[in-house]
Amino acid sequence: MDFAAGSMSYIFILHIIENKKKQMKKIKKHLIFKIIEYKPKKVYEVRSNYNGSDLGSIYWYRQWQQYIFEPNPLLTSAWNQDCLLEVVEFIQKLTKKKK
Repeated sequence: MDFAAGSMSYIFILHIIENKKKQMKKIKKHLIFKIIEYKPKKVYEVRSNYNGSDLGSIYWYRQWQQYIFEPNPLLTSAWNQDCLLEVVEFIQKLTKKKK
């Protein structure tokens, strides 16, 4: 392979990488998960990525032996399937770590 052919391959790969970055920027998460307590168990705050409002919390519910999402009782919020899926995926990730 000569230098020119190698350079073209390199440029093509850079083009593919840039397109992937642009695609990833279009995919925006709706929620932010942040640890707010460590003791006795971790409690995760769930906030809107749009306006930062406190939507609820995720924590280990001993009686059911699983993580649960508890909505903020002071806030009325509407959830679409993408937001709900983010909560489910986050809880599944926590559950895998626990086992």
